Amino acid sequence: DRLIEVYGSFVAWSSAYADENVDYLDEPTQRREQVAQRLSELSEYYFPRAVWLGHRTCGIVEQFIEKSEDLYRELTDEIKKRGYSRRVRVNMAERVSTELGPLKRESEFYLREELKHSGNQQ
Repeated sequence: DRLIEVYGSFVAWSSAYADENVDYLDEPTQRREQVAQRLSELSEYYFPRAVWLGHRTCGIVEQFIEKSEDLYRELTDEIKKRGYSRRVRVNMAERVSTELGPLKRESEFYLREELKHSGNQQ
């Protein structure tokens, strides 16, 4: 669930179709802070529990976390340089979709497999 929350917060932050009634000066800050919070929650939850997961599952989840952290820094820098324009949001949405989307799906797959495997051993 935390992995999905991180991805969802990135999607919301990069949304090219943000609510027009929201103050755009506050919106990116609030959404950026939500991404940072969700990413922190995922890391704090995952790393102490990683010992119970298989090597392959750990590898892909850790790739997702690392990519998320890198993408967060890069997008924050881009917004500081270029503002939170529609063009920037579209670029953000594309990067989130192409760079994080596949890692999210793969992480979910391996986590589900771990759950199936642990259920069969009980």
